[in-house]
Parts: sequence; structure tokens; C-alpha cells
Amino acid sequence: MNLVLAGGGIDDSDKEYYGTIIKLAGGNHSRIGIITAASVPERDDPDRGTPAASNSRENGEFYLKLFTQHGAKAAEWIPIDIDTISNNKDEKLIARVGKMTGFFFGGGDQTRLVQCLMNDDASDTPLLSAIRRRFENGAVVSGTSAGTAIQSGIPMISGGVSYYGLRDGIYKDGAPHPHGDDDLTYSPQGGFAFFNQGLLDTHYVQRGRQGRSIRLAWERGVRLIFGVDAGATMVIRNANTPDAEMTVLSDLGVTVIDLSRARAGAGKEFSISNVLVHYLTHGDRMKIGKKEFQIADYKKPLAGREEILSVKPSPDIFSCPEHVVGTSETRICEKEFMRVTTGLFKSANHVVYGTTWEKNPRFQVKMEKSGKYGSAGYEGIRKKESVISYLNMLLEIKPLNDDFQNSRIRE
Repeated sequence: MNLVLAGGGIDDSDKEYYGTIIKLAGGNHSRIGIITAASVPERDDPDRGTPAASNSRENGEFYLKLFTQHGAKAAEWIPIDIDTISNNKDEKLIARVGKMTGFFFGGGDQTRLVQCLMNDDASDTPLLSAIRRRFENGAVVSGTSAGTAIQSGIPMISGGVSYYGLRDGIYKDGAPHPHGDDDLTYSPQGGFAFFNQGLLDTHYVQRGRQGRSIRLAWERGVRLIFGVDAGATMVIRNANTPDAEMTVLSDLGVTVIDLSRARAGAGKEFSISNVLVHYLTHGDRMKIGKKEFQIADYKKPLAGREEILSVKPSPDIFSCPEHVVGTSETRICEKEFMRVTTGLFKSANHVVYGTTWEKNPRFQVKMEKSGKYGSAGYEGIRKKESVISYLNMLLEIKPLNDDFQNSRIRE
């Protein structure tokens, strides 16, 4: 059972990403099913019929051509969206799905995929059941952005930003919450569970999602987090088995966060310590069940050859530019968490701090190279650019003041 899951932002010309999907689907014998039900239906797209179109049908046609150009033997759009939900039990469509060797789920909003392919009781519709049978019999499942997030088991993140998740806790989908899209929401029934060995999150470093995923995973008893950057892909072979192995492709990385040794504080606001963070980049591998890591051969240890004396702390550690558009605030650029943590391993520092831009309370994030846990950084050159990975960085999050009411989990 194989998965190829991107965090979003994959270039149309990325031969490695599309080529990996096609190879795992059978190469010259591949038949790829394209599911774009996360997109809006055609009637709701004001740009339909233009080059700016982004609706389920036209996105499906786009990916069909793209997979064919990258060498798929055959590709077919699976015609289902929130306007054609009844297709999830169409016998002729289900019969065609039964002959496919791979599936690709496009981006958009994963809740639309839930509406289209899952029943109200979270069971599989006949169409999803057919896809699951093919997956269990060797067909590859792939996706990008929402098409990756939907592969989650229980729970599935559905929205929110890190600060509000740390401050206010978590809300079930459908429950009232005061800050709209900024509140941390989740689906308690989960997604399709093609990957159930940890919490999945996407656009990870670009949107500063480390805080939100840590809060949700901790509260719901999940102890591994896989945060996939836009521009990065994780390939998982033997998914959901003791032999599951993940390999990272593309130009950015996958953050793996281990909460198995973590401890939450007893104060009114959320705090957590003893969190282990790993950042894997192109060519790195992980045996998921054993939590064993293998850094790609072209990367060498950074210990003893650090290039800088210190790394600048961050006043906006979970920076997310998309949440300050239209305001007068001056904020740090995206990927701030990655800048600070990779800089830590390139520097002589043993500890570096960051804080949230937001306050009342302001949260402090402590990032540490730990001798106890064997923290180590690695660097190599790929495409003439520096590529950095690190293992076993110790992380702590705590409030800097005590002037906000206790956060609670909304059930």
C-alpha cells in the first residue's frame, strides 16, 4: 500500500513527483483516476471557461492532461463534486474505478471530499469503498494540499492558525467558535485513513502550522505529526503496517514531531515540553513504526563546522503572511520556524527562542540542541543550493504571562 502525498505547491513540471506516482501505478500500464471534488463545482466558479478557472471539472481536465504528459498510460477524471454527490454510488463509475492502478486527489477544501465520498456516519460510500479496495490491492493513492490532508485518520485538521489553537484550544467541526477561520477546528470522524500513523498537516512551514498541529495532536492523543511543506512530498511504502517507510522528495521538507515523551503544563494556559522535532529533506528516510531515521548520503553532519556564531531569535515564530493581508502590521516573512531551527544547527548556539507576534498571552517557543536526545544537523548541496535536515531538536512552548482565561477543549 503506497502513498505519494504533497503539501501543496507542486510545480506542473515536477517530473519526480508525477513520475513517482506513475511508476508506483504501473508505469506503462498505469491508469490514474483523478478526483477533484475538493474544488468548487463549475457553477460556483466565476472564472469558469477562462484560463483562471478553478472548478472540479476544469481542474480534472487539467490534471488528466498533466498526467498524460508525464507518461501515464491512461488518466481519467472521476466526475464527482458537491453538485454530483449521487455519483458516489454509480455502478458504471465504480466498475471503471475497479480497473484503475492509481488515484490522485487534487487540492481545495477537504470537507468537500468528506461530503462527496463519505456517509454521514463516516463510513465509505460505494465509490470510496471501491477506491479503498484498489489501494489495498496495490493501487497508489496520491494527493496535494487538501488531497493530502484528507488521507488522515482520526482526527483530521480542518482549519485554523497556530496562535489561536495554542490560546483557545480545539473545536469540533460544526461547533460555534468565535474567530472564524483562525480557530483550530478538526473533524472527529477523520478523513479517509489511507494514512493513520500520525496527524497530517500541509503547507507546513509556509503557514506556520507547527503550533496548531501540536495542540490538536496532544489533545486528541496522537503522538506523531507529519507536516508536509508546500513544494515537498512524502512517499510512504507499506502504509499503515509495521514496515511502513517514508521517503522525502522535492525542494523543501517534512517535519516529524514526536509527542511520545512530551509533558503538558498544569497552568491555566496551554504549555508543553519535551517535544522532539525532526526536519527531513530530499532523500531522507524514516521507518515510521520504529521511529528510525536515515539521512541522505549527500548530507554531512554540521557538528564542528557551524558557519555562524548565533541565529537571530524570532518575534513571530509561527508567522503566516496570509493572515495579515490588509492590516497595517509589519510581520516577519514566511518560513520563520524553518529559518530559526535550521539556523540553530548552522550556529554555535545550543538554544534559540521565538515568540508569537500575538499576545495576551504571548507564547514563547524554546528550541534546543539536546545532548540527551542526540540532536544533530546535516547539510548537503542539491541543485546548487544548501539543503539542511536535523534530528531530535527539543522544543518547549509556554505562555509568557498569565492574563488570559484558561483555554478549554470544545467538545
